[in-house]
Parts: sequence; structure tokens; C-alpha cells
Amino acid sequence: MVELPLAVDGLSSQAAAGILRSLGTGQFCDFEFVCGELRVPVHRAVVCSQSPVFAAACLGRKPQAANSNSLQIPDTDPQTVRLMVQYLYTGKHAFSLQVLGSLHDTSIATCETRVIDDPGYTRMKNAYVTVLTAHIKLVALSETYHIHQLVEQVVREFRALISRPECGYCFVAIIEVIPRVYELENASGNILRRECIAAIVASFGPWLTAHGYHRKALDNVLAAVPQFQKELLEGFIVGKHQIGQKKDSVPESESRDQ
Repeated sequence: MVELPLAVDGLSSQAAAGILRSLGTGQFCDFEFVCGELRVPVHRAVVCSQSPVFAAACLGRKPQAANSNSLQIPDTDPQTVRLMVQYLYTGKHAFSLQVLGSLHDTSIATCETRVIDDPGYTRMKNAYVTVLTAHIKLVALSETYHIHQLVEQVVREFRALISRPECGYCFVAIIEVIPRVYELENASGNILRRECIAAIVASFGPWLTAHGYHRKALDNVLAAVPQFQKELLEGFIVGKHQIGQKKDSVPESESRDQ
């Protein structure tokens, strides 16, 4: 009798749908994440293949594992755990750009004088803060559990979200999440710091020099987070130096003509 290999290129749509259905009901799940009162049933085969930390927990080698059937996930909130589980099963999460689409609203004026009177501005700023905060929490959780592909995806999404230089509400949203970014002490936190500094240095000149609402928001965070003040100054110095080098350099074709 010939033994047929069980390895396949991918799950059928029926198999994938069945796994997601069982995730929703908890039936046939064989492991769970515990975050406070939240208990999220999952499948070992799905989560352990994407995280060596989860694999160790499933084998009973992790201190947070009360038993080999569950893992305590402290120091985070239930929503972030749910976002992580969404990614582990689908490759995206509720705040992914492919799910959200564009947050940008071209109908909202960016003029400084219109800010206070425009409810749409406040709505968009709050939406940006919510989504950026979710990404900050998710990247921290992902790095803790060594879900490297999710870390990379979240950083890419964060970079895309803050790249709206023409939007004052995007500028203020970045300013509001700066304290949370600087609370992160892991490698991903350093990456997000650099992304914020690069975006502000490269794109937000008009808002840095403006008076009123935007300038006040910047002044407040500079006072609250001295390290941000230092790194922002360094970012401008490095940026100016690089621009100067480009201006001073002579193209090879020009040097031959001289």
C-alpha cells in the first residue's frame, strides 16, 4: 500500500472556514490565551507555528502557563490580544490598512483657523490617535511573543499612517501618541521613535512653525518628553547635514566636463 504524503500547499477554503468557525465557538480549540477576564480559545497548530514563546507555553516550559492548556498574557488589554489572534489566523487585524482603507478625509480643511470650528477635524484626529495607539500596543505585544512578521507589518502600517504631511489632524495625532511611543523600551519602540521623528522632520514643517493649536500641542509634548525634544533636534541636524552634502556633491558627468 502506497502511503500518501499529508503535506499540502495550502488549506482548502472549507478547511480554513472550519478553523475560523471553531475559533468563534471555542469548539475543537486546544489552547487559550488568558488576559484578565478574557479567555481566547485558539489552536496550538496555528499559534505555536508563528511564535516560539507560544510553542514553549504549549509544551509547559513557560512560567506564565498555569497549565499546558493556557497562557497568561499580562500587561496588555483584551483588545490588543484579540488583534493579535486575528492576525495569527488571517494575516491581518481590525486596524490593518487593508481593513480600514484610507483614514484621510479630503473634505476637511487643513487651515489653522478652521480647526476649532470643524468637528470633522476632531473626528479625524481622534480616529488617527485610536489607530496609532492600537498599532503601538500591538507592536509591543508582538515583540514580547516574538511574532516577527506581525512586528514588521505593524511598523509598515504605522509608517504609512503618519505619512500625511498635508493633514494637521495627522500631525496632532502623532504628537498625542509620542508619550506612549517613548514608554516602549524594546527594539520596536526605537523603530517607532525613528519613524515619528523622520515624519515630523521631513513632512511637518508648516505645522512646526505655526502658532495656535498645532504649536501648542507640540510645545506640550516637548516639555513632557525631554528625550523626544533631544531626538527631534538631532533629526533636524542630521537632515540639514544630509541636504548640505547633496548640494555640495558634484555629479560625475559634471566633473568630467570641467
